Amino acid sequence: MRDLNPARLAFARDAFGITDVVSEADADAARERVLALNGGEFPTAVFDATGSSASMHGAFGYVANGGRLVFVGLFAGDVTFHDPEFHRRETTLLASRNSTPDDFRRVLALMESGQIDTGPWITHRLPASDLSATFESLLDPQSGVLKAVVEF
Repeated sequence: MRDLNPARLAFARDAFGITDVVSEADADAARERVLALNGGEFPTAVFDATGSSASMHGAFGYVANGGRLVFVGLFAGDVTFHDPEFHRRETTLLASRNSTPDDFRRVLALMESGQIDTGPWITHRLPASDLSATFESLLDPQSGVLKAVVEF
């Protein structure tokens, strides 16, 4: 897992036991770390679920020749890439946002039964009456927000 935010990397390590996390704070060092973790090769499949323009653009640089890049998150903008490099590396680009109502029902049932524990993800709770006063602070990476729940 790669991320800019050290708190998110720590969360992935602690909550899910992901031992190989990569800080994106230094892009060159991050690329070298990914190569080292994969025996000198880039991964054949890269999933970007961030919805971050910078992350999605940068994800092209982590895919092995002939590999697949899957965008799960989205943002309101354009994703651009260097076409000759994209073709030279024979990259496959996929998008995944086609969940069906049955998929949502299944995930909700798993959450309700406790098979998926969302507790570790929810780092902040606030009443709706506090939202306008605290919203800006929730956007600050230093606040440690992973997911915030507004309670009505």
